[in-house]
Amino acid sequence: DLINLKVDTMGKTLRGKVIADKDTGEPLGVAGVLHTEPYHAFSLMTDELREYPKAIVKFMREFSSFLQQHYEAVYAIPASYEINSRGVLESMGFKYVYTDNYGDVYRWSSSLPS
Repeated sequence: DLINLKVDTMGKTLRGKVIADKDTGEPLGVAGVLHTEPYHAFSLMTDELREYPKAIVKFMREFSSFLQQHYEAVYAIPASYEINSRGVLESMGFKYVYTDNYGDVYRWSSSLPS
């Protein structure tokens, strides 16, 4: 699934969730955590999935539950090419912590209030 979505794991382990077309089984999106130090969240979706905003919201809720079940702290950098990237991170409980050479860095923690 990740190869079809062109996800580069940089040789690292990852855990995540895939959303697939219910008829063909083809992957339409992925959200996961790359096991770097520190853990780094990522997501990617096809243009086809963008046509179904309710499915995206449901998928991101499932990913939030996945984070709660498996992690204590995860970082993410909003994608500059995704207009809603910051809003999605914030709606999932990620909080802005600082800006570095890669962009704004957000942190999610199971101890942070939603």
